[in-house]
Amino acid sequence: NEHVVAGAQKVQVSFSGQDAIPAKVVGKDASTDIAVLKVDARTRALTPLELGDSDAIEVGDPVVAIGNPFGYDRTLTSGIVSATGREISSPNSSPIENAIQTDAAINHGNSGGPLIDQQGRVIGVTSQIATGSTGQGNVGIGFAIPINLVRSVAPQLIKTGVVQHPFLGVVVAPPELGLGQRRACGHGGRHGLRAARSQARARSTKACMKRANTSPSCGRESSARAAAWTASPTSSRRFSSR
Repeated sequence: NEHVVAGAQKVQVSFSGQDAIPAKVVGKDASTDIAVLKVDARTRALTPLELGDSDAIEVGDPVVAIGNPFGYDRTLTSGIVSATGREISSPNSSPIENAIQTDAAINHGNSGGPLIDQQGRVIGVTSQIATGSTGQGNVGIGFAIPINLVRSVAPQLIKTGVVQHPFLGVVVAPPELGLGQRRACGHGGRHGLRAARSQARARSTKACMKRANTSPSCGRESSARAAAWTASPTSSRRFSSR
C-alpha cells in the first residue's frame, strides 16, 4: 500500500527465510493506495502468487488474509467475502471503488498483504478496517483493494512511477431542468452536464460555466451555488489530473 511506504527513508522486504532484502519504491499512488516495490533477489528464491479476478468474486466466497498484524509476521486469518462493490477512501481522500469487504481478521500490520481466494489466487490487497467506536482493533469489517484495480495501476507505476487521474471536479446530477432553464442554457439542454456541486480546489470551480437563468460565469463559485449550474460543452472538457 502507498500508506505503508509513504514517508519511509528505507524500505525492506522480508521473506520466509527471515531474510530482509532492501527494496526500492518504483512508484506509488495515493489515490488508489497502491505502491510497487523492486527487490534484487534471485528468481528461484521467489514464488509469485497467481492473480485472480476481483470482478468474479461473490458474497460468501471463502478467503484468507496474510500479513503481520501487530508485528506477528506471516499470520493467516480466514473468513468470507462479506460484500463487494464497497467504496473506501484513499490516503488523499479520493474514493476507491469496488473494494472487497471481508470478515477475515485484519489489523494494523496487515496492510499490503494479499487477500486470497480458495484457489490460492490474489483477489485483493488488504488496506483498511472499520472499527466504529470500539478503538483500533478488528471488529470483522475489513477492506481490500480489488486486484483488478491493481492490474491497471501497477503497469503505470512500473513504467512512469506515477498514475494520472483525470477528473471533472464536480458531482453530476440528472439534467432535470425546466424548459425555461434549458433555454437559458443556450443549447436546449441536449448537451452538457448538470453539476450538483463542485469539489473543493477543483479546476471546474474556475471554469466558464453557464448558470441557469443567469449570464455565463467564469469566476470562483462555492459548492452551494454550484447546485444550479449546467456546464457548457466547452467547460465540460476542462479536466484536472491528480
